[in-house]
Amino acid sequence: MSQRTKHFDAAVKQVDEQRRRITFVASAQVVDRDGDVIVTAGIDTSRFTRNSVLLGYHDSSFPIGRVLNLTRGALDDGRTPALIATAELLPAGTERIDEVWALVQFGALAGVSIGFLPVTLDEKKVLPGQTGVTFRSIELLEISLVAIPSCPDCLVTQKCAGCSGESSDTITAVVRSALEEITMRETVKNAIRDAFRD
Repeated sequence: MSQRTKHFDAAVKQVDEQRRRITFVASAQVVDRDGDVIVTAGIDTSRFTRNSVLLGYHDSSFPIGRVLNLTRGALDDGRTPALIATAELLPAGTERIDEVWALVQFGALAGVSIGFLPVTLDEKKVLPGQTGVTFRSIELLEISLVAIPSCPDCLVTQKCAGCSGESSDTITAVVRSALEEITMRETVKNAIRDAFRD
């Protein structure tokens, strides 16, 4: 069988700015936008953990970090099985990866998608509203950060800049304030430079 991908919104629990770490839901046992269900207990991660790459946009030539751990848990409802991951993006200094990190921090890039090989699937429906197949077992190949996720139920539940629990409104205000300060410094610098030209 060929490789497939499924997208899920990252359920970001924590952001560690110094280490560029994020915690998110990589997969959840819900009906996705394709009408399919991936059974969480059937996700084989054994080979993935030997090369636990985090990609940008499913592009194998764009590794952006590594997945540090994977655990089987549940969504915030405490009932829906999910695969929870913690990942670390590469250190600052690479323009494309720094851009991805900025998008993650701001909340503009909150989608997570898995690339996998189907092992066992069937047409038997396991959840209400399911119209597609049930992936009973899959081999996890990679995890990617993406812009458009497939799973509408795996939503961002919390963002925190530095782990103090700020809301997205607080983060937005901090980013706007920083941009205003940068603009003001640029204006002052240009005014001083223009004053010395005259």
